[in-house]
Amino acid sequence: IRDGSRSVAGSRNSGLQRSLVVAQFAMALMLVVGANFLVTTLRNIQQVDPGFEAQGVLTAELDVPQAAIPEHTEVTDFYERFRQRLRDIPGVLSVGDASTLPLGEPLDYTRDVVFVGRDIESERNTVVHFRSVSPGFFESMETPLVSGRHFNSLDRNGNPGAVIINEAMAEAFFPGEDPVGELIGDVGQCFGPLGCVHVGSGITESEIIGVVGDMKYEGLRESAEPALYFSGLQSSLKRRTLTLRTAGDATAVIAQVRGALADLNPTLALTNVRAMEDFVEDATARDRFSALLLSLFGVIALTLASVGVYGVLAYMVAQRREELGIRMALGADSGHVRGMVLSDGMRLVGMGLGLGALAALAFSGFLASQLYGVSPRDPLLYATPLLTLLVVGLLASFVPAWRATTVDPAAAMHAE
Repeated sequence: IRDGSRSVAGSRNSGLQRSLVVAQFAMALMLVVGANFLVTTLRNIQQVDPGFEAQGVLTAELDVPQAAIPEHTEVTDFYERFRQRLRDIPGVLSVGDASTLPLGEPLDYTRDVVFVGRDIESERNTVVHFRSVSPGFFESMETPLVSGRHFNSLDRNGNPGAVIINEAMAEAFFPGEDPVGELIGDVGQCFGPLGCVHVGSGITESEIIGVVGDMKYEGLRESAEPALYFSGLQSSLKRRTLTLRTAGDATAVIAQVRGALADLNPTLALTNVRAMEDFVEDATARDRFSALLLSLFGVIALTLASVGVYGVLAYMVAQRREELGIRMALGADSGHVRGMVLSDGMRLVGMGLGLGALAALAFSGFLASQLYGVSPRDPLLYATPLLTLLVVGLLASFVPAWRATTVDPAAAMHAE
């Protein structure tokens, strides 16, 4: 009667423990597979070419109020003088400015573009991004020049209009052609207190003088959209972001940059002074956090599952100590006993991994919108965690299996 009661209670406890181990392995596989997908996504995003070289670039925003410099042409002249002062700072290799930075605050202006002497299909979307950049901007960002030339000091008010387009715009409107030399209709416009383009120059059309590589503005995941860059010397935009490429640590010249501005106009102040690398880090921050969080949960679940299968098997060996002793006394060899316990553990692991594989398939579908450059059904990203958990389960099962063979038959039967 005593042995029967103990057997029923042991069966209940063992069943619950076995179920928990199966659930732990299923959960661990689901989380580890999810973490594997997010880590792969993060790695793919970090390998994306943003269209510029961020290392060594310092950025700083400057907004010139109407009270400080009232005339549009004076604003243009002020920025030109300021850039020249910045070039004189030791360690500064090139200087430029732009109305908005890639991966920065979205301040683009969009409008329809008009081509001179070229018919565009009526159904084609002709809306492009308009951005103002000064001579030296593309050089400071090390954005590749695909064809044509960069802006120079002659691309100013009083001279013919000049624009540069990105590769996305060239492919959209000039597929298989070199757009350099094509004419764009008047891009002159005013943006309220931010200033105007082609102010006082009488420019009615602008020539495409160059094509540059695509830069990522909306995020590293997003494809570059058609963009048109007009010369900052033909623009009086008051709010601009300066870019300085330096020979060493970009932040080492901050004091000199502030001093150069104070010399020109002590009433003005730079804001949001940051290294360009910070923008790239911010662009991947969400993906890094998601990958880290899910990886942490996966490691915890894997640890719990390993401890669980070890604990259950160790408990089973302890409960079956007398039985194992009798088996060995009657002639069962240690390999048979070890295999019996090991198979019990791997049966639990196998059930957990089977359920976990189904859960991982469903979970990866849920994560599909967060993935980049990877299919949610990539078998390799399932196989690696599956094999890892299989090895972990095998190791966790081996120790109790080995202990089962150390049972002393005589001592076990004496206790019985």
